[in-house]
Amino acid sequence: AELLQQRLAERRQLVDDRTEHREQLRQRRLALTTESNLDEAEKRLRQQLQEALDAKEKATQSQAAAQARLAAATASRQQLALQLEQSLAPAHTQAQNDFLARLAENAFLNEDDFLARRRTTEQLQNLQLHLKALDEQLALDTATRDERQRRLAELRQKLPDNLTREQNRDTLEQLKLDREQAQNAVTTTQSILQADEQNHRQADALLAERQTLADHANLWKLLDDSFGNRNGEKFLRIAQGYTFRALVRLANENRPLALRRHFTLESDPDSPLALNVIDHFRGDIRRTSRNLSGGESFEVSLALALGLAEMSAISQKARLGNVLLDEGFGTLDERALDSAIELLMQLRGNPDGHAAEPQKLVGIISHVAKLRERIDTRLDVSNTGGYGLIAGPGVTHRPTDHPAPKRRKTTTKQPRKAKAELPD
Repeated sequence: AELLQQRLAERRQLVDDRTEHREQLRQRRLALTTESNLDEAEKRLRQQLQEALDAKEKATQSQAAAQARLAAATASRQQLALQLEQSLAPAHTQAQNDFLARLAENAFLNEDDFLARRRTTEQLQNLQLHLKALDEQLALDTATRDERQRRLAELRQKLPDNLTREQNRDTLEQLKLDREQAQNAVTTTQSILQADEQNHRQADALLAERQTLADHANLWKLLDDSFGNRNGEKFLRIAQGYTFRALVRLANENRPLALRRHFTLESDPDSPLALNVIDHFRGDIRRTSRNLSGGESFEVSLALALGLAEMSAISQKARLGNVLLDEGFGTLDERALDSAIELLMQLRGNPDGHAAEPQKLVGIISHVAKLRERIDTRLDVSNTGGYGLIAGPGVTHRPTDHPAPKRRKTTTKQPRKAKAELPD
């Protein structure tokens, strides 16, 4: 009875489990389908299943038909292969017999031996090249052999007749001695040639060194011809030429406007210390400074003086503000003197007060009396009884025990109509 109750409990538990599993399957089916009517969904699925079964049946029928056609095609192929084999059997047998005969003719044991000894196209090409090289070497060796045979025949003809073997042996020994002597002479000659070649190389090196020394000597000779002599006059003249060209450049840069319109200074290219002028009033012709008139010489001298003053100012890092001229007016005629005074006034400034050139303080030392008429500010220097007396602006004391001084020399400053202010 207990065993029956136990089995009954197991069966009930199995029923409960299957009921729960069926409910899970139903819930899963409800989750997977969207139709509200399950019968319609089941009907639709059954219809799809039937369609799938019908398609499977058609596919099975098509497969059976295809297998039938494949079987027929296989049988037909086998039949055709049998017919082809029967028709080609005599030709195949004949070809196989011919192939075996060819193998035997070419020293092949069988087909396997032929396949083992067969070469590729590249190997055949290499073998052909090697064979060609062997043929060429054979031709060369044959030519060498023929030449040696011909030489041997010539030597045999030169041998004396009726010579014994001993005599030939003695002659051969003598020839060997002669050959050794000839080889020794060749070795000696080669040594001499090598020594001569080495001597040639040394001579070439010495010639190259000699050429180098000659080039250095020519350079020093050029420097000596250009600059050097015993007392240094050449070099001094060249240095003076550079300085003179710099002076001419500064003179052109600092000359007054009127002189710029008239002259441009330049150094003579053939003589470094000679001065030429380009005369703009005469169509820019080039003139030497030796044939200038008195007024023209004064203008050129004034330009050079300004250039020299500027050079001195540059060397001392100063500004050119004063110009002092000593004499140079006595040889000028009235017209040249007026022109010279006009140039000096331009150095100070224009009459209307506007500076045409950088203003400078100009001082003149001269005995020319006409300058007193053109210069307002001046200092008169006279000599009385061995005394030098100065009279003029800024002089506050004068000796009373001497007669009135005789005016002799005039020093002037600031040309007429010059501005009272002086530059720094």
